[in-house]
Amino acid sequence: SVIDNVCRGASGQGIANANIMCGLPVTTGLMLCAMMP
Repeated sequence: SVIDNVCRGASGQGIANANIMCGLPVTTGLMLCAMMP
């Protein structure tokens, strides 16, 4: 997810899927500002 700095690719989908599996809201951790490498 460091390279995908806007979280529109597979890393963003992975975070959303992990949130769902853990019972968290889907957007947890996705609304933050991206950190540039």
